[in-house]
Amino acid sequence: MKTPLVSVILPVYNSELYIYDALESIVNQSYRNLEILVILNGTTDNSLLEINKVKDNRIKLINISESIGLIKSLNIGLSESKGKYIARMDADDIAYPQRIEKQIEYLESHDEVGLCATWYKTFDGTNLIGKNKIKDQDIKIQLLHQCHICHPTVIIRKSIIEEHSLRYADKFPHSEDYALWIEMVDKTNLYTYPEILLQYRDHENNISKLENDTQSKLSIEVKKWYFSKIGSTLTKDEIVLYTKFSYSDFTLTEKEIQVINKIIARVIDNNSNIISSEKLKEYLSNKWNNLILNSSCNKKLLYKIHSKSYTGIKLNSWNENLKINLKLIGKGIIKNKKH
Repeated sequence: MKTPLVSVILPVYNSELYIYDALESIVNQSYRNLEILVILNGTTDNSLLEINKVKDNRIKLINISESIGLIKSLNIGLSESKGKYIARMDADDIAYPQRIEKQIEYLESHDEVGLCATWYKTFDGTNLIGKNKIKDQDIKIQLLHQCHICHPTVIIRKSIIEEHSLRYADKFPHSEDYALWIEMVDKTNLYTYPEILLQYRDHENNISKLENDTQSKLSIEVKKWYFSKIGSTLTKDEIVLYTKFSYSDFTLTEKEIQVINKIIARVIDNNSNIISSEKLKEYLSNKWNNLILNSSCNKKLLYKIHSKSYTGIKLNSWNENLKINLKLIGKGIIKNKKH
């Protein structure tokens, strides 16, 4: 396998408790051809002392005296990187030893892929496994309602960044990664390496917890932008309803389901083919069948709502869903409901 230079971007802000382990996990990667850009962003603790404990001439320290924020730090990393590939790493996570090697091996044999993420495992708070979608079209469908690409697992082909002058967007603080993925959906293929290659630290100072309200509001704006890229203009309220539908929220009312049906009809009719129509219809048909099977709303009414608007996706027949329902009741998976 060829071993092109990989630039690792590792921003640091007040991370004295974790940066040593994070940096050691990168220094000890089985893939050796690295430049490690450690961007110290106005830190006020002993992070620098911890960084200096790690002796490796591949480390390039960019020490910024004042705090400029994560987004500007990341963009400095993009500008300073010299590698064929750019790997992200956070100051509180731990990369498995073969993480970069396995991702680069895949990218080197798949020129059509511009972004490669991995599965991950949380620790130091929770013990969850993030097995995100693997294939390009499945990832792009999922991004319509959820930023499920784990940022510190990502490696990006730098040619994509340079060719399209891509940067993390200041207008999406705490959703800057989500916005970058949406920038990329019509420019390259996305992939998730189906193996746990990162330990993601779950603690009270995670940005996703500290800035949850801001992140939630801005993620709606990112979703609006993504829907516009695939051909549909949706309001904030419509985005919220579509997201509930995608998360299989079975508390949706009949009125909300009627609105969702119209949203889906528009999305299918106006699809710009960033997502293939076939894959989109398959995904939506599965969601509709799941809703019909589990919703407390009248089943026959749900069929009626759907059939009034369009027939672009295949639903299970009434009898097919009834058989599934009875089978699940028999196994005790769902409770018997009267409709």
